Amino acid sequence: MKKSLYILSLLVFVFSFNISSAFFSDVPASHKYFKEINFLDNNLFLGSESKYRPDDNITRLELIEYLIRYTELECKDPGLKNPYKDISDDNPKLPYVLKSYELGISPLSSNFSPDRKINRFEMIKTILYLEGIPTPKYNKDSIKYTDINPDSYYMPFVKKAIELNLIKPHKNNTLGLFQKVTKGEFAYALYNLIIYKQDYDFYLNKRDKKITIKDNTTNRIPKSDILDDVYDAIINNHVSSNDLTEKDKEDLIYSAIKGMVKYLGDKHTQFLSPEEADALRITLNNELEGIGAYLNKDDDNIFVVAPIKGSPADKAGIEAGDIILSINGESTKNMSVHKAVNLIQGESGSIVKLEIKRDDKNIFFEVKREKINVSSVILEMDEDNIAHIIVTQFSSDTNKEFKKTVEEIKKIRPKGIILDFRNNPGGYLDSAVNMLSYFLNKNEIAVIVKYSNNSNEYKSLGFEDLKNYKTVVMGNKGTASAAEIVMGTLIETLKTPFVGTKTYGKGTVQELNYFDDGSSLKLTIAKWLTPDGIWFDHNGINPNYEISDNPKTKEIDEAYEKAKEVLMKK
Repeated sequence: MKKSLYILSLLVFVFSFNISSAFFSDVPASHKYFKEINFLDNNLFLGSESKYRPDDNITRLELIEYLIRYTELECKDPGLKNPYKDISDDNPKLPYVLKSYELGISPLSSNFSPDRKINRFEMIKTILYLEGIPTPKYNKDSIKYTDINPDSYYMPFVKKAIELNLIKPHKNNTLGLFQKVTKGEFAYALYNLIIYKQDYDFYLNKRDKKITIKDNTTNRIPKSDILDDVYDAIINNHVSSNDLTEKDKEDLIYSAIKGMVKYLGDKHTQFLSPEEADALRITLNNELEGIGAYLNKDDDNIFVVAPIKGSPADKAGIEAGDIILSINGESTKNMSVHKAVNLIQGESGSIVKLEIKRDDKNIFFEVKREKINVSSVILEMDEDNIAHIIVTQFSSDTNKEFKKTVEEIKKIRPKGIILDFRNNPGGYLDSAVNMLSYFLNKNEIAVIVKYSNNSNEYKSLGFEDLKNYKTVVMGNKGTASAAEIVMGTLIETLKTPFVGTKTYGKGTVQELNYFDDGSSLKLTIAKWLTPDGIWFDHNGINPNYEISDNPKTKEIDEAYEKAKEVLMKK
């Protein structure tokens, strides 16, 4: 069935600005997005509240309300029932939700997730779909960013969004498509959309124009008719069909998708249900409540990639490589890693019981959960004026935190740097390239990313602030992915010594694809190679000086002391 959107557009806009502040008490004239917010406020698109909170992340409900206000559309179908469990029938915002459902720009699942924070791509996609603006093919050579595959599904949307000035690339040539959008940034996007439409006489004679969005249902996947028939047979004829809840029916489809993904035999490609996707988002955005350990699955085993330094898991003695046999008495056999994460996470102060296999021993732990405030970059100066930079992961905050650390180092002027990636499970590729840019000359190759049809050389952005400091890197079996990218390039390009133990060996790049119901697909789209073309997948990186910290000697970190010794001899 084709989706049709009816755009009821305003013919006149009042460009009247209050010279000291917007109608919102928390948007002063000095605010970065004052002009845009004031314009939208004057035209009654942003509601009647006294505060706008321009620096807060915009929620799904706010996005939908503001966009429906902007189009002046009303819910014309009085028979349309509320499809969402988490939006009450007496919610004053329900008309906006129903209209978005009617237009096909809100989730098709049973939950609307009104408080879910929206990322840049979701905002772009929703605006373009609502306006019926096409996303044509583009010249791949004309648009290149370090954090997205030029062959990606996202790129046509990005090209059109930049053309309309809905978003701007960051200064370091990244897009940050999955960063959360502030309400100020949304105001900027909507304001520029309106200006674009006025500039091109978009409004003239367009009232009630019918715009048809391309219907993709004709591009059916092979055997999809059989999938439909099997689903219908289960729902209608299985002996337990009367007991199936709406959630059960939804999980049937999710299970079918997971089966398709599992067939690839790639443990890093995973389909995530909305609950699982939200758990991953929480991890990447440092919003954890649990024990502070990164998990993964290898064959049939859920194992600890790394405990976070200073976390409850770390204090309890849980180590990288530990295999988790059960969680609160529930066996992890045939359990997904995301379910394991959900079981381990929980309210601060509560207890989780873990059975762990280490070598040939079974060990039992009772760990009290805490709110995990993870700094992805920690700077410690020792008594010998050595800068010990501990990088715990490559999260959405890493670029900002590392830049702050670099500014501190420039003031302190240490004798050298020990870059510590022990128990760092990785994260965002663009954060790895950004970090390397402080050590490499401009345009030196940071990493080679090899896609199915082409390769990209991601080059240093040329910050160069740390290139003249003596540096040693540290890693261990809990060091993986983006952390290995930084280590591998520094070792290869700058001959930086590596002290520690062999790293994990993850040489692939995943792209997160988000869907309207909150689910996502973490898809392996490429291999990463060092500047000399070496692929460390499964093999890891071997140290120049092999040594590990002895957990029995709490006062001394033997591996760090060895790294200092190597640094002082450089």
